Amino acid sequence: MGTTRRHIRIDRSADNVWNVVSDHGAIADWFPAVESSSATGSGRACPLADGTELEEEIATNDTDLRRLQYRITKGMPVDFHLATVDVLEDGDGALVIYSSGVEPHEVADAIGPPSSPASTASRPASSSRPIGRLKLFGGSRRGLRRSRRRTAPGR
Repeated sequence: MGTTRRHIRIDRSADNVWNVVSDHGAIADWFPAVESSSATGSGRACPLADGTELEEEIATNDTDLRRLQYRITKGMPVDFHLATVDVLEDGDGALVIYSSGVEPHEVADAIGPPSSPASTASRPASSSRPIGRLKLFGGSRRGLRRSRRRTAPGR
């Protein structure tokens, strides 16, 4: 399984950030590849900038934990996908952690965490890139980190 993770500190309250992240029909507001989005019950439709039509299922939307999890169910060649967004209190701001697991592991980079529109796939795994349009919150990029771990299929 391929896994990716990024985090960023945002200079807004965790509740303020959670209000945006937890609106699962509005992912287009902060995930650059998503052109628009709409929610229907526990699902959402996400047309991408490249014309791909994703369908996703919300697995968890937990206000107490400030955790949103979703799965891609149609539109990408994946056997398994689970993305998690956690919003944690961090002093007077928020720490947002985005992680995903995907099978087959070869597609992890293609659907990994959001990144700046100017980013390229050729950057090394250790490079720092902002998490999408989360800068909407006036967030600081202090502490931005990215990690990636790949494990062999079947592990």
